[in-house]
Amino acid sequence: MKRKGWKKTVAVLLAMGILLSGCANAAKEEEEGNPASVAVESMAEEEGYAEDDIITLKLFCDEIWWPYDEWSGRIPDIVTEKFGIRFEVTVPSDVNQLNMMIASGDLGDLVCSGKFTRLSDSNICYNLDELAEQYDMDLNIHSVMRFVNTADDGNLYTQMVGYSPDSVLKDWDKVVYEQVGMVIRSDIYEELGSPALNNLDDFTALLGMVKENYPDMVPFAYNYSFTNDYIKILCGATPNEDGFIDVDGQAVPFILDPGFEKYYEVMNDWYLKGYMTDENFAWSGTEDEELLISGKLFADSYYSNAEDVLNGRLEQAGADFRVQMLIDMTTGQEGAHWTQGTAGWRGLFIP
Repeated sequence: MKRKGWKKTVAVLLAMGILLSGCANAAKEEEEGNPASVAVESMAEEEGYAEDDIITLKLFCDEIWWPYDEWSGRIPDIVTEKFGIRFEVTVPSDVNQLNMMIASGDLGDLVCSGKFTRLSDSNICYNLDELAEQYDMDLNIHSVMRFVNTADDGNLYTQMVGYSPDSVLKDWDKVVYEQVGMVIRSDIYEELGSPALNNLDDFTALLGMVKENYPDMVPFAYNYSFTNDYIKILCGATPNEDGFIDVDGQAVPFILDPGFEKYYEVMNDWYLKGYMTDENFAWSGTEDEELLISGKLFADSYYSNAEDVLNGRLEQAGADFRVQMLIDMTTGQEGAHWTQGTAGWRGLFIP
């Protein structure tokens, strides 16, 4: 990386870390009370970049499914305005491309990746604390966040998104989790009268209405990659099942999670009523997306970005309908709870 871009890059890395962790969704007055937000805002205001001073850095996003290939939109425009940086975005053509880039020594200026162990190496990426000290910056990272992001060599190379300690989350009532979600077809939902969806019973009743009024349509499907975690959460189960989980303060094997019994009862009930296809349980790719694009699927258990991703693909396919994200039903469902099973899974690295 060119030396002139270091300070800007470290600054925007901190800013994007805050944005991606959800703090940017809080109200303005809440931002003013957060030390990290204040530090970043102050840093940005002091800079003030003219168009001729804006530099372009190469950003490699190590996800073959990443739906964006350009630096555009409201948040990117704000970052460019405040920090004088634009990004030339590239995504991999296959899962091995990052390894090839590491071997060649050509990693660009920033890498967004979940390969924490591979990139947390002083021979590959910069230590953020050393960069911050060199350019007289305060990263101001919460002690828990620092602990979970510290590499085996004791250094800090990134701050992974998808995780924040409870002590941080409680201060941001508008935080958006990077989690699973559910989308439904907007046109059909409106045709059925847009019934209230506050819990699992309401949603099950809606699937019944779809089955009755649109007999050739599959009411519900779930995406293979996200393993129907949204419905598991509504049933009180712990998603991302593996190893041991907490049940009433005791560590028990995940298979003994009492929420799973209810989940399998729901799946069996929906299947017997014709709300699902038997093929869904054997899918291993994007079959749910294909079914949706063909116009034969009503609801898809997917991810928190499903509305943006799937509507983009529907538009590309020339479909005359769109999907909408369901408002969180867990607040009205007894026993439902969100859990965080990891300490983050993707971060920005400076090679």
